[in-house]
Amino acid sequence: MTEAWYWWSGLLTSLFLIVMASAVYSTYRTNRGADKSKTLESFDGVDENDGPVPSLVFLGYFTFFIGAVVFLVLYPGIGNFSGVLGWSPEDDSVNAHRAPLESRVMGLVSGGADLTELMQQDDIVRAGASVFANHCAGCHGQDGRGQHNFPTLTDKDWLYGGDDRHLLATIRHGRNGHMPFWDDRLSADQVTALSGYIAAGLPQGDTSESVFVVNCASCHGVRGQGNYAVGGPNLVDDVWLHGDQMDDLEAIIYAGARNEMPAFDGQLSNGQIYAVASYVASLSRTEAGAYPDVDDFLAGTASLTMTTAVCAGCHGVDGAGIEGVAPELAALSVKYLNTQLLRFRRGERNNRAMQTVLEDMNRADITVAPEYFSGLPPVTPDVVIREVDAVVAAGEFEDGTVVVETESIVESVSTIPARRGDVVVYDDPFAELANQGDWDRGIPACVTCHLTAAVGSGPFPRLRGQDASYLARQLSAWQQGERSGDPDNMMGSIAKKLTDEEIRGLADYFSKL
Repeated sequence: MTEAWYWWSGLLTSLFLIVMASAVYSTYRTNRGADKSKTLESFDGVDENDGPVPSLVFLGYFTFFIGAVVFLVLYPGIGNFSGVLGWSPEDDSVNAHRAPLESRVMGLVSGGADLTELMQQDDIVRAGASVFANHCAGCHGQDGRGQHNFPTLTDKDWLYGGDDRHLLATIRHGRNGHMPFWDDRLSADQVTALSGYIAAGLPQGDTSESVFVVNCASCHGVRGQGNYAVGGPNLVDDVWLHGDQMDDLEAIIYAGARNEMPAFDGQLSNGQIYAVASYVASLSRTEAGAYPDVDDFLAGTASLTMTTAVCAGCHGVDGAGIEGVAPELAALSVKYLNTQLLRFRRGERNNRAMQTVLEDMNRADITVAPEYFSGLPPVTPDVVIREVDAVVAAGEFEDGTVVVETESIVESVSTIPARRGDVVVYDDPFAELANQGDWDRGIPACVTCHLTAAVGSGPFPRLRGQDASYLARQLSAWQQGERSGDPDNMMGSIAKKLTDEEIRGLADYFSKL
């Protein structure tokens, strides 16, 4: 607080004491004139007399007031006055141990100690266990074994990763777990079949496999292995957070679920956070250096912000995406990515998984990932670097011998075919449609907006090398009016003129460029 606020709070405290003492003293003076033989009121045979309050009560009040004044003179309590004894919180017997422990923990951490090393310090682990009992045991249980809807901390199954970085981030900043509801997207038969598919361990070739890939794989992985970046649980192990019975699975698919792990950054000191993290780590790391199994993905996201790491969980650290699940984002323009993220968040683009991820992000968070993915090189390079031999000198002797001196040089070669403006005859009807359009049907060439070889620019996304199934789904969404937001509904108008075969053909053509 500022100096003015200290003075203001001190003044209010003093005035309160003066007013309260005056009120009690005024009552005491009035009370001395009371006549206990005088009847003030009678009701139903009961008389209320004007008897004085016992003097002992007033004596007690004044004793407490004097004690309060003495306390405020000796100890802190009025503004920023520290008291004549100079007492500080470190002198408290309860808190006296905290300062040296805090100092020792942070000293070890600044010296490079990780959680596994802190686990070897018994006093630090005991302090962490005390913090855990006060702040964490209500949800995770006194022994850390969890309960229905709250995860166990004693196994190696981690929703957001159990390495030091992610464990500390979870404690500091909390987590918002959100399983979206699907009762408006899937029929009752689909939900029942999908629940059975999950309960059976996601057998390949099952009729519900395509439903799972389209709606669930972005969070749980194509084979149900989970996704640390978004806290998507592993569905093929034997750990079930919300129950493993068919009724449990159907209920959560229908209605969704939301779990919130509170943030402790403002409640606990740095030393306490490291102490409780070392205790939690000790519950699952059985020996020094034995970290819980962590997906290779976590190592790749070490340098990313937490927001970008969430996006990379589906779209990849390299922005390559996941075939059939998440599109390639590498080299897409910042403007296009920002626009699409905001449309997802506002519900203008119909994707439950994206809406769920963006729901807990603010505008500042949303602008971070586009900068990262836009700066990545495209998965399908527009320019390749190759080494060639170039002639640097040549000569001919009198006997006719020719000598050529060459030198190895590096050159960049564009992989984009120079077809725009050329008179080209295409054997592939979909290549012709993409590059020349079909003006008899009012369909312009795709490359008119998406540029030669569909490398994209500004608000027009890169299509070159994009996943075919993703492109086909988006064209179908434009065609059926499920996606909108472009100027004058241009894409919707074009997509409505395409046949299903042309949609599949165009998607396949662009994916192979």
